[in-house]
Amino acid sequence: MTTAVATPAVALTNFAAALADKPVRFWANPVEFATFLATLKGPQFMSYDAVYDMEAKGKMLKKNRVTGLPNPYFGRGLKKYATTQVTVNFDYKEKVERREGEYSGKGNWTQAVLVGGKPSPLTTHKADVTAGPNGEQRFVENPRLYLRCEIVRYGEGEKRADKEMRSTSEYRLADGTVVAYDDLKDYLPLPSERKDETDFICPSLENVVELRAGGVVWRKWQPVGVAAR
Repeated sequence: MTTAVATPAVALTNFAAALADKPVRFWANPVEFATFLATLKGPQFMSYDAVYDMEAKGKMLKKNRVTGLPNPYFGRGLKKYATTQVTVNFDYKEKVERREGEYSGKGNWTQAVLVGGKPSPLTTHKADVTAGPNGEQRFVENPRLYLRCEIVRYGEGEKRADKEMRSTSEYRLADGTVVAYDDLKDYLPLPSERKDETDFICPSLENVVELRAGGVVWRKWQPVGVAAR
C-alpha cells in the first residue's frame, strides 16, 4: 500500500481539492494534524490507515517463540499496513465499569490531551506534559502524540470479544513480498492480558498515513515519489 502523495505546494493542493469538491487535507507534521483532531467534539467514528515498522523496538521477537530459531524477517524491511475503524471522545472509565471491568484510575504511560477540561481524541506521554499554575496543560517541544481511540466491533455475541473487529492488516517486506500472518505469528510478542473488554488503543500519529473523520480525508504529506514509511 502506497499512500497518496502531495506536491510541495501543500496549500495549493488543498485549494485544488476544495475546488474539485474533494475534502482532502494534508499534514506535514503530527502537531499540525493534532490541531485538527483536537477540534473534534463529541463521540464519533473515524477510520485510519497506518504503517508500522516491524523492526522497531517491541514489534518482533528475535527468535521463534516455539522453536527458538532466529527470526528470518529481521533486516528485510518488514512493515505492517493496517486499516482500522475506531471511535473517539468516549468515556473510558464508564465503558470499563459498564462491562464490569476493573478501573484503577491511575492509567499507565499516557496522559489524555484536554480541550476545555475534557479528554480529546489525543493522548501523549506523561513525561511530555506538565500542569501550569491554573491547571492548564503545558507541553514539551515536539511532544509524542497518539490517537486516543477504541476499535469498533460489529456482529453477534454477548461478549465484545466475540464480535468482529473492524481492522484489517497486511505484512510486506521491502521488496513488496507479502508475509502471511501464520508464518509470522510466532515471531510476534503475545498480546498483554486485558482486565476488561475494551479495545482501547493509542496509535502514534507518526504511523498514521491517512485518516477519515468529520467528512474530511487527512493525508500525511510526502514528497512526490516517496512511499509510505
